[in-house]
Amino acid sequence: MCGFAGFLSFGGSSLDAAQRQQVLASMGAAIAHRGPDDAQYYDDGTLALVFRRLSIIDIEGGRQPLFNESGDLLAVVNGEIYNHNELRAQLQPRHTFASRSDSETALHAYEEWGPSSFARLTGMFALGLWDVRAQRLTLARDRLGIKPLYLCRLPSGVLFGSELKALLAHPQCPRSIAWSFVDRPATHQNPHYSYVEGVELVAGGEVVEIDAHGLKRHRYWQLADHLATAPFGDDAQRYADTYAELLGQVTAEHLQRDVGAALHLSGGVDSSLLAAIIARTERDLPCLTVVERSNHLGGDVEAARQVAARLGMPWCPVRFDYRQIADDMAFGLSHFERLVWMMDSPRFNLEWAFKNELHRLSKARYPGTKVVLLGQGADEFAGGYSNPLHAQRADWLDYLRRDVASHLAVNRAAQQQMPAELWGLLNGRTQGKLSPYHQMMLLMVPQLQHHNLWHEDRTSAWNGLEARVPFLDHRLVELLASVPAALHEELFWDKAIVRRALERYLPNHPVRQPKLAFLDSHDNDSQEVLMHNLLGGIVGEFRDKYLHDDRSLFQADKVEVLIEQAIGRGPQSREATTRLMRCITLAIFERQCAESQTEMHRSSGHAPVLDVVGDADWAEWDAAMAPKPKCTRAWEIDERVMLRDGARVLTPVHETGHFCFVVSGSVAGEINSPARGSWVSTFLRNIGTAPVKDFTVGDWLDEFDIELDQFAELLNVLHHQGVLKSVPVTPARTATGSTGSAQVREPGPPTARTTQTTR
Repeated sequence: MCGFAGFLSFGGSSLDAAQRQQVLASMGAAIAHRGPDDAQYYDDGTLALVFRRLSIIDIEGGRQPLFNESGDLLAVVNGEIYNHNELRAQLQPRHTFASRSDSETALHAYEEWGPSSFARLTGMFALGLWDVRAQRLTLARDRLGIKPLYLCRLPSGVLFGSELKALLAHPQCPRSIAWSFVDRPATHQNPHYSYVEGVELVAGGEVVEIDAHGLKRHRYWQLADHLATAPFGDDAQRYADTYAELLGQVTAEHLQRDVGAALHLSGGVDSSLLAAIIARTERDLPCLTVVERSNHLGGDVEAARQVAARLGMPWCPVRFDYRQIADDMAFGLSHFERLVWMMDSPRFNLEWAFKNELHRLSKARYPGTKVVLLGQGADEFAGGYSNPLHAQRADWLDYLRRDVASHLAVNRAAQQQMPAELWGLLNGRTQGKLSPYHQMMLLMVPQLQHHNLWHEDRTSAWNGLEARVPFLDHRLVELLASVPAALHEELFWDKAIVRRALERYLPNHPVRQPKLAFLDSHDNDSQEVLMHNLLGGIVGEFRDKYLHDDRSLFQADKVEVLIEQAIGRGPQSREATTRLMRCITLAIFERQCAESQTEMHRSSGHAPVLDVVGDADWAEWDAAMAPKPKCTRAWEIDERVMLRDGARVLTPVHETGHFCFVVSGSVAGEINSPARGSWVSTFLRNIGTAPVKDFTVGDWLDEFDIELDQFAELLNVLHHQGVLKSVPVTPARTATGSTGSAQVREPGPPTARTTQTTR
């Protein structure tokens, strides 16, 4: 994993030599995280480029740019060429190699075969080749788009680079958000579009040639050429066996390196399969697992623990405790700004923050690690989404009718630019000669490039790691695409072909384990609580810096309403949180594009890495994660607590100590008082009545003679359910409070206000 960036200026540049060097330095600084080991520059007056290197193969001799024997062809390569030894053997009789670097084979392969050489490369790569004599720049990206590559046309040339932030460091780069693509789902994105007007992506499997006459594109690979080619006819077992054997070969190729490596072991089928294959040759490879309440309850964490123990591989379970992780991550506005800058995107997903922390820990705990293997991409072409835990289907046909058909219909609408609000109403009829699932496979390619691979590359690269994805080797993808439609149910329903491979490499493992999304279970409430806590840590600074500012992208008063709904845990809290996070991310992204502050957001500071769950901690973790999560806040002695507008506390007709909370006509929650006549019952019967409207937290503590921690536990339950709000004490209020004058009702016969409600 490396990074490069540069600019091409035909007919003379508007920048002098010193200015060109300064711009190159800024572009290189913007992607220094991708290549912390070395920086090299090249500038011949027409082409100027910078290369940042992460040394993985041939650490001493693999410096880039790479030059051919005559010095008239140079190459920069980000990625890994896994078949470099075979290519080297073919090329050595006619070419002189100066290094052991896998990247050098791409240079000589192009010298030998021209643009057709890219189809001979097996691996992940984004590369640039400069033909000095022809004055032609060739850019190419691997088939599935694993490694990123940006391009921007200028009046007299182009900008190019591994990340958007490198292009933004050039004074001529456009800076306006491409609004028409911000809302598009990843499956329906145009593979060329970034989120900035005028900045493009080189698509996976594409070659772009630029010279003084213009720019030409052509594809050297596309998935459509491999659909339903059926090399083994209708022999399902041949496909399954070939897949398992090829996966073993591919994984071995992905282990090539001269540095340390690790595996992200989620505990699901895919990463467990990789672990079983890796353990055959490298049992000392560390396995890192996110341990969060959701995936712990879903069973993935326990599965990961068992797999690592059975294979004898070192296991590193990383604690993501929703109750304190915001503090553990030192999460504030500057942290969130770094995440947005890291992602080159106006989007935010909690998974991205988790992955970033996991990568940070892997670097801290295993300093020699530069390569991380992932199970990413096993689902997209093998039926991985056909029967997940959160949306289980009756059978393959049910999946095709309910999920695939709707995706295909939405895609047609998106391509025809139909209004997004109508997409959910469309008829899901399939069209065309291809089977529905083959059509769905085609949609998975842009999804990978705009979502899965996007965030895996950015979060790993930000931490100086190269992410490798064996399941997306093009030979495996082509094999899955070749399976005829008649065998789809047998091989792809509930990801059967992958589960068969797991049976081969890890016999007697529970292969029927349900498909879970990352951080998923039947109970994901902890993530909602975590989002609430993260928001609470950034909204104050966000108001000052982005909202109440002359350059604000949004109307402050309307965003303030969202903040109140999200932070106040009102009945619209979940929807408001989603909208608010989009506003915050967009505001930050828009400002960063405008200002291109390459240094401001790059350093992660000195925030400590997360803790690892020790063997002796599991019983404690189990007990702590079982209860329902609650949003917590620090309650101050001198603040008042009141019912939110539209909130009521209802008690049943019969005195059972059971209370029901209704907010805006909907039941928000229920609670049972531990005993009739307890302080809990007294508080719930009195809150919202006139005598206690001025009570502070301290007044209630005096009334019941209890400690703050005890009272705060109840307040947090009610706050989480959107029943309570806090109100600052007015200056006119006396220091003595109002305890002496209020008449607190003891439990008694229910009043008309507390009639039973139907739930």
